Amino acid sequence: MICNNEGQVLMAKVERGHFHGFWTLPGGYMDHDEHPATGCVRETLEELGLDIVLTDAEPVITQRIFNDEGISFVSFTYKSSWDGSLDELTLLEEEISEAAWFEPKIAHEQAVSHFDREALRTLL
Repeated sequence: MICNNEGQVLMAKVERGHFHGFWTLPGGYMDHDEHPATGCVRETLEELGLDIVLTDAEPVITQRIFNDEGISFVSFTYKSSWDGSLDELTLLEEEISEAAWFEPKIAHEQAVSHFDREALRTLL
């Protein structure tokens, strides 16, 4: 989660995957041999052109889903702060169509991903 000094959180409208057309927290998949924190920084640079520094080496929240259908996801959400202008972002257009600042309550209401909603709940 990227937050600014006004307490807002940065969300991205995605153009791929399960949440196509919806607002999500910026993120992605880590490489096989990659630490989750390193993957977080790399994905943010790739998708937004933003080289972040994490607020803490530990995730804000770690979540997992394993079900009988063989679906398994593990999610690590880290926090960072950035006070730049949205015009400074370089969006990876095949993945992200738009980025915007949201108040945490509105971001939580907009989020369609269970992982995002739970992470955003930590800001409420």
